[in-house]
Amino acid sequence: TKYNEQYYSICVLNRDSESPYDFSIGFRGGYENSPPDRQIAILDKTLKEEYEVYMSLPRDFKGTVEALKKWRGMTNKELAEDMLVNEKTVERIINGETKTTINNIVAMCLSLQLSPDLCDDVIEKSPAKFGNTEKDRRLKFLIRMVMGKRMDEVREIAKKYDIEL
Repeated sequence: TKYNEQYYSICVLNRDSESPYDFSIGFRGGYENSPPDRQIAILDKTLKEEYEVYMSLPRDFKGTVEALKKWRGMTNKELAEDMLVNEKTVERIINGETKTTINNIVAMCLSLQLSPDLCDDVIEKSPAKFGNTEKDRRLKFLIRMVMGKRMDEVREIAKKYDIEL
């Protein structure tokens, strides 16, 4: 009773009409044709699994990456192929034997198809950190934009939006 119908129409129903872009959940692997309750169930299962993985992660970078590789069933060789580096480089990054870049850490996270929250955890534990540059802000944006996509798709999107990966 405090606000009139026009207020609700403009401020509530159309609150995002001025936003220049929108992120939404899309389903793949046959789930795109599933009924909404099945989609909600698979999303709920995925979120619970991710939470369990997150809660079990060690406090160090190497242990975290190793645990996430095991969870995703990926090898250093597969990571290297996705990151466009050699396998030894991946091993040295994980073991902390070489100085690395935030781009490499982000590429590793995206190759593992981690959610933005898990990416944040890996980056927080990593030797490379985000700075306060436009380049780094674009990388952060990319993490949120490409969740769940394959690296070939990620690279295509990064290139389209002029994001160096």
